[in-house]
Amino acid sequence: TYTLSSGNAIPTGIGLSLREANNQSTNLLRVSNACSMLARTTMPVAEIAALVGFSDQFYFCRVFRKTTGLSPLEYRKTHFE
Repeated sequence: TYTLSSGNAIPTGIGLSLREANNQSTNLLRVSNACSMLARTTMPVAEIAALVGFSDQFYFCRVFRKTTGLSPLEYRKTHFE
C-alpha cells in the first residue's frame, strides 16, 4: 500500500516509520528546550509544556519522563541553577 506524503508516494509502512522518527526527533528537541527552561526558570511546568509545543501538560510529563527518566519537577530539583 502506498500513501501520499508531501506529494511523494511512499510505502505505508515506511511512512509510519518516518513519521515516528520525526515525532521522536521533535519530542527530543522539545524536551531539550524544556530541560533548559526547568533548570533556569521558576516557570510552572504547564507553561513550559505549552511554550515548547505540547498542548497537553500530562502528555508532556509522560514524554519528559520517558526521555529523561525523571519527572519535570524531579529534573528541576536536581538541575536548577
